[in-house]
Amino acid sequence: MTGDDCGVEKLDVGYNFGPFRIHTGWTTRWLDIMTGGLVYGDDHPYIGLTGNIGENFKWEADFTTVYDAIDKTTLDGDNLDWRFYSVKGIYKIPSGFAKGFVISPFYAFSDNNARNNAQVSYFGLEGYGKLGMFTPRFEIVYADGDTDDNAAGQDYDISAMAAYASVDVEIDPAFVPYVGIRFEEGDNDPTDDDIEAFNAITDIARYTPTFGMENAIVYRYVPVLGTHLYSGNFNWTGTQPGYGGISNSSHGDAPGLLMWGLGFKGKYDKWSYKVQYMDFQYDEEPLGLDGTSTDDEVGQELDVRVAYTFSNHFTIANTFAAFDPGDGIQDRLGNDYDDTALVDTIELIWNW
Repeated sequence: MTGDDCGVEKLDVGYNFGPFRIHTGWTTRWLDIMTGGLVYGDDHPYIGLTGNIGENFKWEADFTTVYDAIDKTTLDGDNLDWRFYSVKGIYKIPSGFAKGFVISPFYAFSDNNARNNAQVSYFGLEGYGKLGMFTPRFEIVYADGDTDDNAAGQDYDISAMAAYASVDVEIDPAFVPYVGIRFEEGDNDPTDDDIEAFNAITDIARYTPTFGMENAIVYRYVPVLGTHLYSGNFNWTGTQPGYGGISNSSHGDAPGLLMWGLGFKGKYDKWSYKVQYMDFQYDEEPLGLDGTSTDDEVGQELDVRVAYTFSNHFTIANTFAAFDPGDGIQDRLGNDYDDTALVDTIELIWNW
């Protein structure tokens, strides 16, 4: 089934056998949402196992179906499938200054027949947790694999990197400044047989703890920027078929990104707030209207969110977001694309 074929979601059932628990359903799962969200976070049908080795080490293993469709022209049950297998270890440091800090290696294998039989391994490591008044987070991922474009008679080798790092400083619960960077490798040559752009399975930057923001512009579907829902990158920019991304939308010659940002957030009584600034650049400049490389500056975003929690069941929030496009957008699309985008969103949030 594809996402449009079934209306059932957010179901998770299982049984604990003692040494491990088996569970299945259609609910939100993730590999790395606690750090950069560079590889996967989404809701798809899955079956998984979890267990513990000692008091401080937990492991997870999942089989997830992203697409399961039939090519009606050939009645091929595998041609449009996309599945991935993942394993993850979660180790909490048991003592000392770093007590409770998490070190988490993970591996995912993406078998993406829906995108030119792309078979990609993701090798990742993340870490997060409180160290006194500091909460550092880091993630590094390497993607390695290949894809076959049978229609063009071309094979491609995939090799790409991505990384993330940030730190929150809790001066007071009402004032927590933070700073961080995010990097995704890009590709500047769609004509060779190498794919060097980093494509996630499904990026989930929108819901990560530090720079995540529910209604930020860069986490929306904005064709002019080349962004897609949740991702916060520009992987919809390009011409060469990729090997992943939400709705399989990323391109193999995507320009990548380098983001640096800072902000502050806090909570006081029933109020909470978050203010952040992010600057975005291409890692590899795509071609502009004149056929030469663009400027590397994509733009800057300012986000402001204020929320008031009336009860455990209801919160109202307002998010203001502004994105000012850089010279890279104008070089790629023309001088008409230089207006600052402004979005203001009111959220009514019910929990039960």
